[in-house]
Amino acid sequence: MSAGSIRRPLTALFVTLLAVALGGAAFRPAAAQTVPGMEPGIVATGFGQASAPASSAEVQLIVSRDPSGMYGMYGVVETVPPDSGTVTVEGSPVAGEGESGATSDPMMTDPAMVMPALLTEADLAPIVDAVVAAGVAEAEITVLAPSSFSSFTGPGGLQTADIRFSVADPAVEDLTALAQSAQQAALDAGLSLMHVGVTYLGDDCATLQQQARTAAVADAQTRAEGLAEALGVELGELIQAADGSIFYGPYGEDPTRCVSQLFSDAGYGPGVDPPFDPTHPAEVVIVANVTLTFAMGEDASA
Repeated sequence: MSAGSIRRPLTALFVTLLAVALGGAAFRPAAAQTVPGMEPGIVATGFGQASAPASSAEVQLIVSRDPSGMYGMYGVVETVPPDSGTVTVEGSPVAGEGESGATSDPMMTDPAMVMPALLTEADLAPIVDAVVAAGVAEAEITVLAPSSFSSFTGPGGLQTADIRFSVADPAVEDLTALAQSAQQAALDAGLSLMHVGVTYLGDDCATLQQQARTAAVADAQTRAEGLAEALGVELGELIQAADGSIFYGPYGEDPTRCVSQLFSDAGYGPGVDPPFDPTHPAEVVIVANVTLTFAMGEDASA
């Protein structure tokens, strides 16, 4: 037997004995080792909000020529006077339903369907007068007729127009009365007030954001304590925190505007302000959420 043949078994035996002596640490699977930053922990997300009276409100009135609302923008009529201010579009017959043009869709039923004509500023004058009578300066009122965006038919919708203005130090009672006056003026003019949107603004969102953040931290702490109790472990020290707040808005081009987050995602789409809620105070509301990670302590029952 050669010397090399003897050395190979001895080397293998030496490696084996060394591994046993070290407790197998060098060959321990990676999955059994704790990765830094991945230690067991308790994670909880808290939510908070803060509010303050609004310093101003931006109001949007969306007006339609059709008093029957969005689903009646095409009305079936027997005859259309030439000076009615409408455009007549003849119905098209449907295959298999004869030459009469009758269809199963009532909006396309013959003898004709009527598409309301474009709204003009003159059409909206009675509503503007009602807004002025409510205390809004006429110079502060913007009229867009026809609107370049309809909340119901998309860009270039024929049946809507926008009236926009601002109100300083808004009160819900005043805004409600203003909306009622505008609605009545629209009805008297043969129009429909389809949407009243209100966006509340404030002067100092930084303070509200911090107040909301503080409330969110307290809520996360409470939730973490409850989770630890449910798991039967001690809540360890705070090891990480993340602010997930999205102070979204603003609605305009100025990123410094302090815009309320309440109802800001409840509109019908771009170009449509949050719907006015007469049951909610005229406030700027800011929402925050914070995630806290705590070390997981020992078994609380031990």
